[in-house]
Amino acid sequence: MMNSSTSLVSEMIGMDDAACAIVFASFNIIESFSNGGVAYLLTAFKLVESATAMRWILSFVPIICANLHMLPHISDLRKEWYNSMLKQIQI
Repeated sequence: MMNSSTSLVSEMIGMDDAACAIVFASFNIIESFSNGGVAYLLTAFKLVESATAMRWILSFVPIICANLHMLPHISDLRKEWYNSMLKQIQI
């Protein structure tokens, strides 16, 4: 998750050094509140009773969400790679 969030922040900042602190701080705050909100909801509504289950949920849900986010982009990357290979073959 850290690699994808860092690349997302750097993509949003671009070459504007003045905005880097604001963008990074806002992403950090959003991430903290979203993780805390999920943990609060799981414990407040007693959806998870076991500490081990809570640990597994909080560990793997972000990984699963990141992978699900990448699924639509995989076909685009494959098309770009295929097109670049065809361009190299053409004389």
